[in-house]
Amino acid sequence: MESISLSVVIPVYNEAENIRPLVESLESALRAAPGQTEMLFVDDGSTDQTLALLKEAQEKDARIRIAATSVKPLPWRRGFAWREERRW
Repeated sequence: MESISLSVVIPVYNEAENIRPLVESLESALRAAPGQTEMLFVDDGSTDQTLALLKEAQEKDARIRIAATSVKPLPWRRGFAWREERRW
């Protein structure tokens, strides 16, 4: 298995209307990238359909990773919430 050579980290919050176009643009741009790539979307408690759309995109593209929190954690807890809820 080839190690990941490029990770694109994208923070999102209530971005439902932008997820599909963003994913399409990233997929297109990453086609030309050498080596293994991934897209890591960090959803900080969106209250719209952002997370559902990311999960839908993830089913179609294995390079998509999602780190999502269900509630707004205190800053010092952010790392713990991310570790517990990430989908890898």
